[in-house]
Amino acid sequence: MYELYLEYHHIPAGAILQRILHKENMNQKQLAAISGLRPQRINDFILGKRRINAEFSFQLETALRIDLPGYFYILQANHDIFTTYEKHTYRSAPDISKIRKTIFWDTDFKKIDWEKNYRSIIRRIFEYGDKTAITEIKEFYGIDRIVSVLNTIKDGRLADRRNTNLGHLLNETAP
Repeated sequence: MYELYLEYHHIPAGAILQRILHKENMNQKQLAAISGLRPQRINDFILGKRRINAEFSFQLETALRIDLPGYFYILQANHDIFTTYEKHTYRSAPDISKIRKTIFWDTDFKKIDWEKNYRSIIRRIFEYGDKTAITEIKEFYGIDRIVSVLNTIKDGRLADRRNTNLGHLLNETAP
């Protein structure tokens, strides 16, 4: 009956529990009474303050007559995997502690839109940055994007510096 929720990795297990309670026309106190869990614990699950372990999952499944062993535990694990993956694969900004703020002397460093202004950021890093900044930008934007941007620059000023830094970067990543 609730199998479809197993596909919603981006939704926390507690939010799915709340949705199920709503569909069953049940409140947290009623669930607590039939599951043997304290109402505060159920509220903590719903608010995401407490994780659902295998024991709690069993108690909730039994109370709600869900015939999928480990249902809420699986929901919790799926969401944990999703959030961990998101945290490690998507970054909205590079690690700015590895970039000297003086490279962006004419800009409020805290307000840089790292995605929108990627062309000028890559250019500045390769013209004025050190090895640490260049490595961080490589990790953030990727080599293909960097090469693409640097190949479109027609301005000859600091071209030697850009090309030298790009050469070092490419030699670093060569097999």
